[in-house]
Amino acid sequence: LLLMTFTIQTLLIVLWDIRLPIPSFLVKNLEEITAKEGLILETTEATFSLSGKIQIENARIHASVGNLPTLAFAKRLEARLRLGSMLFGRLYPVNASIEDGWFLASPQDGFAPSFEKCSGHLHTQGDILLFTGEAKVGMARLDIRGSWPIGEWFRSDKRYPPEDQSIFLKEDFPNLHAEVVSWVNEAKDTLAFSERPILRTHISFSKEKNLRLLAEAESVATGVGIYKSGPLRSETRFFLDTDRNLTGSFFLDARNLRREGKENNATLGRIIARLDGFTQSFEGERNLPRGVARLEDISFTGKFAADLPAVYLETLPLDEDTLSFFAGLGTGVSRITLAGITNPFANNVEGTLSLALQPKDFHSPTLQQWNKRGLLQTSQPVRATMGPMRFADGNFTGTPFSIATNELVVRGSPPAKYRIRGRIGFDGSVHAHDMYAKLGRSEVHGSFRQDWSNLDYRFLLEGTCMPTELNPWLRDWWDSIWFDFNFGQETPHGDFDIQGRWGSGGTHTTTYGSVRFGDLAYKDLPVEKGSLKVIVNREETRIAEIRLEQSKGEIEGELSFSRSQSGKPLVLGFDLHGDLHPTQCRRVFGPVAEKVLERFETNATVAVTALGNVLLAEGNGSASKDSNRFRLHANCTKPISYSGMPLEYLYLELNSSSYQTRIQPFEFGLAGGQGKGTLLFHEEENSSKLDVDLAIHKVNRAGFVKAMQLSNAFKEDSDTNSTKAGAPEGKDGVLDLSLHVKGQPENLWSFEGNGTLIIEDPSLGDVRIFGSLSDFLSNSSLPLPTGSFQFTRMNAPFTLAGRQATFQKLSLSGFTSLLVANGTVDLSEEILDFEARLHLLGNIPILSKLTQLVDPLSAIGNIKIGGTFKVPDWKIQIRPGKAPLEVLFPNGLPLPRKGEAKKTDERNR
Repeated sequence: LLLMTFTIQTLLIVLWDIRLPIPSFLVKNLEEITAKEGLILETTEATFSLSGKIQIENARIHASVGNLPTLAFAKRLEARLRLGSMLFGRLYPVNASIEDGWFLASPQDGFAPSFEKCSGHLHTQGDILLFTGEAKVGMARLDIRGSWPIGEWFRSDKRYPPEDQSIFLKEDFPNLHAEVVSWVNEAKDTLAFSERPILRTHISFSKEKNLRLLAEAESVATGVGIYKSGPLRSETRFFLDTDRNLTGSFFLDARNLRREGKENNATLGRIIARLDGFTQSFEGERNLPRGVARLEDISFTGKFAADLPAVYLETLPLDEDTLSFFAGLGTGVSRITLAGITNPFANNVEGTLSLALQPKDFHSPTLQQWNKRGLLQTSQPVRATMGPMRFADGNFTGTPFSIATNELVVRGSPPAKYRIRGRIGFDGSVHAHDMYAKLGRSEVHGSFRQDWSNLDYRFLLEGTCMPTELNPWLRDWWDSIWFDFNFGQETPHGDFDIQGRWGSGGTHTTTYGSVRFGDLAYKDLPVEKGSLKVIVNREETRIAEIRLEQSKGEIEGELSFSRSQSGKPLVLGFDLHGDLHPTQCRRVFGPVAEKVLERFETNATVAVTALGNVLLAEGNGSASKDSNRFRLHANCTKPISYSGMPLEYLYLELNSSSYQTRIQPFEFGLAGGQGKGTLLFHEEENSSKLDVDLAIHKVNRAGFVKAMQLSNAFKEDSDTNSTKAGAPEGKDGVLDLSLHVKGQPENLWSFEGNGTLIIEDPSLGDVRIFGSLSDFLSNSSLPLPTGSFQFTRMNAPFTLAGRQATFQKLSLSGFTSLLVANGTVDLSEEILDFEARLHLLGNIPILSKLTQLVDPLSAIGNIKIGGTFKVPDWKIQIRPGKAPLEVLFPNGLPLPRKGEAKKTDERNR
């Protein structure tokens, strides 16, 4: 009996775990259960044992609705059922496990599963099914725990009411499947930036269905350039009671969230957020949650650095569909608030943003630096409002806005008042239809449009505007334009249309405008009244249709300023014509032309045409110096002086570059005569040089001496009888001068070259320097006829070397005499050093033939000329031991021929 009992027990134990193919009635029962859920089960092998253990290999589950890929797969699925439930056709598990499974394949990723490496275990406690599981979702680990009442769910005769139909049986399940897969893929992309993320889900289905989802991560990084460091912890709870009323809550605790960008970083020390009190009844009534949140330790680093006060957020239910919200931060007198209402179910929001900002209220090294540089200062807060802002069905419907500030200083600008009112469109475009600004002497009205689809903008501005007051707002290229302008009491009036595209680097920016002004000066050029057009593009600022009215004369034309670029020169281009005062426009055309123009003085205007470029600011390379190139034509028909020399008229053409200025032709009237020539100014290192090539013809000798302000030695001596014998009356002397010299215009004694001076003047002997010679020779003991030294012509070729002029064969000639001299003049000291020979010419009684008069007086010796211009010193150097007549007549005085003595006596009488 014992042996039989042992044998039977052994046999039962062996048979108890023998795996047998699942009977058809169990397969049918299992298929019916899954079919009721809208699922189809496929397997390569399914076995059971008498102990109630079912084992399925390579199980695949498909949805019966739609042509969808496999929903889930398990390499092995084991379950132990109660034997009684199997006999009565019911599947009532005791425990079960799954190994190496996955579910929710994504066709977009080549049927890659959304959840991988799934495993889990469940067992029953009474009528409660307890389960645990884990899976991999991208880089995250998912833990699932919970409980489920199985008494009703495993009934074979279970029927669903329409409202509780299985989700797998609904027609829109394929769409839901695609949405879930898409959502999971997005979650996987987000979780890919996380470090060891963990998702924990606790599900409890009893009388009250309870779902609790917890998410944790040591660190989380999301988006390009955004990095959030943990820890991060969130918890979501849902409760569903027996009356199908849903209650939910949410909690978030995230710390050290950090955004890292290329130029700026932002750190949020901590977020604590909580939503409580959300309910949804079966009849459709609901209570929206009460919410509170706090954002702490907000800071920015990079181009802008600041520490901001904490931000508070709060929501409060108003009815079953709407709740009010409030967000704000504040410190000192500064406030930023956002308040409104929202319907989260309809995705509708309406609110108003209000700001009152005083920069010094915020702890920011950047703001402190701005304050030191005068970049952003105000004694009163900047106030702005936007709203009510509306989002209807998630779409922005537009909002009005206004901005107001008083005494705002930007980059050292004068304290300004600004008022802006407008509207932001549904597409984000901005239209500020009412703009007003009062900045120093400037007062402007206008409008502004901004298209955010392409970042195009347009300003329309009209009013009085002082250009220099806009310097803080614009780039340095604008500031440099106005360095040489001086504005009087009248403020210019402008009308501008400015269009462009933000972020284009100025490539799409254009400006059109007109300006009326008066009482200003450009580089000392005064303007009483004027008007112009302004055209600005990416390459230059063009000032066209210029009309300037001075006290005398008008100017028309245009200017252009090159836009400042790094390392590039800043160039002023001009094309002007009109009447100018040379004394007033000296600095207009640059330093080279200034050296020329500063020598002119006149009370009259000069007809001028000017075309070219002038360098305002140099670039990095030496090539920028070549930017100075222009032509200037000047014609003055009225008296004008050059370097103190009065001219009766003047015409010149000036061609200038960075290295030289050529004045050719250079024509003028002087002392009744004419002058022509060329002036060439060279720019050299640390100095400049002037080449002079002039010819003066037929000028009045006395007028020339006066015009040139020469020494009194060249003036007529008031004590000299201007009607000496042999001097014609009523005839003015004339002068010709040619001059070819080079030197430094700043140093008169640096010039070198040559020239010729020719004077024809019947009163030349009355000139002090020559009159004394005549007196000296007349009073000498030489037997010379009266009037022998009445000089009428001088021919003086010379070379110039700084302070010294050297004369070779300077000749003074008259009717009966010729003086030939060689020597030098010290021009700075006016010291003479000449040696001359005197020759008698003409009808001399004691000589009978012209051939006998070759050079009789030269035998006496030389005439030494010394002293100064004012007090010349004349000396005759006789041969040693000889009297003058002995030198002239070594063989005795010649006797006159017969008949000649009588004629001589008559002439002498």
